[in-house]
Amino acid sequence: MPAQKKGEEYEDFKSKYVVALGILAFLLVIGQVLLQQYIQGQESDSRMINEAGRQRMLSQRITKLSLLLIKEGASTDHQDRLTQAISLFEKNGNWLAKEFEALSREQPNHELPPLFERTRESFESILNSSRNLLQNPTDSLQLEKLLESEQAFLPAMDAVVGTLDKKSSFKLRTLKNTSLFFSGLILFLLLIEAAFIFWPSSKLIQHQLSLLKEKEITARKLARELSTMYESLERSYVELALAGQESEDFQLLAKTDSSGNFTWFSEQIDLSMEWNDQRPSNLFDWLKTQLPKEGTLGKIQEILKEGKPWNGTLKLTNESGDFIWLRIYLIPTLDQNGQTEAIRIIGTDITEAKETKTKAREIQRERLEKKLKEQQYRSVLILEGQEEERQRISRELHDGIGQHLTALKYSLDGVNTVKSTHEKNRLTYSKELLDNIIKEIRKISFNLTPVALTDYGLPSVLAKLAQEVSKMSHTPVEFENLTGFMSRLEPKIENNLYRIVQEAVHNATKYAEASKIQILLSHNPQFLHLEIRDDGKGFDDVDLPADPKIDSGNGLFNIRERTHYIHGTFRLDTAPGKGTSIHIEVPLEQN
Repeated sequence: MPAQKKGEEYEDFKSKYVVALGILAFLLVIGQVLLQQYIQGQESDSRMINEAGRQRMLSQRITKLSLLLIKEGASTDHQDRLTQAISLFEKNGNWLAKEFEALSREQPNHELPPLFERTRESFESILNSSRNLLQNPTDSLQLEKLLESEQAFLPAMDAVVGTLDKKSSFKLRTLKNTSLFFSGLILFLLLIEAAFIFWPSSKLIQHQLSLLKEKEITARKLARELSTMYESLERSYVELALAGQESEDFQLLAKTDSSGNFTWFSEQIDLSMEWNDQRPSNLFDWLKTQLPKEGTLGKIQEILKEGKPWNGTLKLTNESGDFIWLRIYLIPTLDQNGQTEAIRIIGTDITEAKETKTKAREIQRERLEKKLKEQQYRSVLILEGQEEERQRISRELHDGIGQHLTALKYSLDGVNTVKSTHEKNRLTYSKELLDNIIKEIRKISFNLTPVALTDYGLPSVLAKLAQEVSKMSHTPVEFENLTGFMSRLEPKIENNLYRIVQEAVHNATKYAEASKIQILLSHNPQFLHLEIRDDGKGFDDVDLPADPKIDSGNGLFNIRERTHYIHGTFRLDTAPGKGTSIHIEVPLEQN
C-alpha cells in the first residue's frame, strides 16, 4: 500500500472517529442538561408538596389546640403551643402564595394557581378565628368559624397536593421516556459506529500489526545475516593476520652514492611516498626527519660504513600525512679497495599487511571485551539471584521454622507434671536440644541475611560477625573501625561488602591456620577501605587453581566478582609463611 494512500486512510478514520465521538459527546451533554433541569424542577415540586402537606397538618393542629384551650382552660402551655402553630401556618401559607404567584406569572394558564386561590379564604378565616380564640378562649362562635374554615380548607389543600403529585409523576415518566430514548439512540449510534468505523479500523490495525510482525521477522533475519557476515569478516581478518602473508616482492627502490645522496628513485617508492617533484636529496637527512629515535640513524650509518647491510621495518609518513610501512634492506656496494661507493635501497610496502594485523587485533580485543562484559553481566545476575534467595531462605527460617520452634519451646517450658526421673531427664534433654536448634537456626539466618545490616549499617554487622565467628571457631576475630565510619551506603554496596568480609573470614578460618584474624574498616572523603588480615601460613597466589570452581580459588573469585560489581578495587597481599591481607576499596561518591 503506498504511503500516500495509507495516510489518506488514517486521516479518513481520524475524521470519522472525531465525528462519532462528537455525536456521542453531544448526546451525553443533552442528556445531562435535561437531567439537571428535571432535578431542579423536582426539588421545587418536592418542597411545594411538602409545604402544602404541612399546611394541612398545621390547620389540624390549630383546631386541636383550640379545642383543648376551650375544654381545659386557658393555660400558658396551650396558648404558647397554639401561638407557635398559628405562626408556622401563616409563614408557610405566605411562602406558598409567593411560589404560586411566581408560577402564575411564568405560566398564566397553569391549573395550580387557581386551585391554591380557593384555599386563601379559608386560610385567612383560620388565622382570624384562632387569634380571636387566643384572646377570648370562651368565645364559642369563633370556635364554630374555625371548624367550618378547616372543613373548607382541607379538601382544597388536598386538591393542590394531589395536582402537584400528578405533575411530579408526569415529569418523572417523561424523564424516564427521554432517558430510554437517548439510551436507545446512543446504542444505535454505537452499533453504526462499530459497523462502519470501529470494525474497519480494527481490521486496519490488525493488518498493520501483521505487517509489523512480518517486518520484524525480516529485520531479525537480516540481523542474523549481517551478524554472520560480520563474523565471516572477522575470521577473514584474523586468518589474514595469522597467515602473515606479507608481500615478499622486494624491489630496488632507490640508489645513493657513498654519502647518501640519492641518484635514482623507483616508481614504487614515488607512489608510496607521493613525492612527485619534491623528492629528498639525501638518504640520511630524510631518515633523520622520519625516525623517532635519534640513536637509530647513527647505528644505521655505522653499520653501512663497515660495509655491512642493514635491514628493518620503518614507519614513515608520506607527503599526504599517511603512515607507510616499508620493509627495507640498505645494501652498500664496495669498490676494489673495500670502500663504499654506493648504497642500494631494496624493499617492499607492507602497509596493507600491517593494517590487516591492526584490524585483526582490534576485532579480537572487541570480541574479548564483549565476552568480558557478558561474563560480568551474568555474574551480576548470579550475585543478585543468590542474594534474593538468601533473603528468602532467611525469612522462612526466621519467620517460619524459628517461630514454630519458639512456640514449641514455650509449650515444653509449661510442662511441669512429669513425675518419673527418667521422663524429667528426657524433658530436660529435649529442652536443651530445642534451645540448640533455635540458636543454630538463628545463626544460619544471620549468616544468610543479617537483619542488623538493614537496621544499623555495615560497622555494626561486621562487629557482630566478628563476635559470632569467634564463638564458632577456635580463631579469634577482631573488628576495628579505625576512622569511626558510621555512614550508610546503598543496600547493594553494604550487602556485597558484608559478603566479601564473610567469604574472606571463612577462608581464613578454614585454610590459613591463623592465630588471629582482623577486620579493619577505614575511610577518607573519597573512598571506603576494608582490610581482612590474618597471620596464617599464607600462600603463593601464582599457585591458585585456574578453575574458579575449586574451593579456595572459588572464594577469591567470588570476592573479585563482588568487588567489581560495586565498582571497587581488589588487592591481595600474601606469601608463604607471611599471612594474607585482602584490601577492598570502594568509592564513596557512587553512594
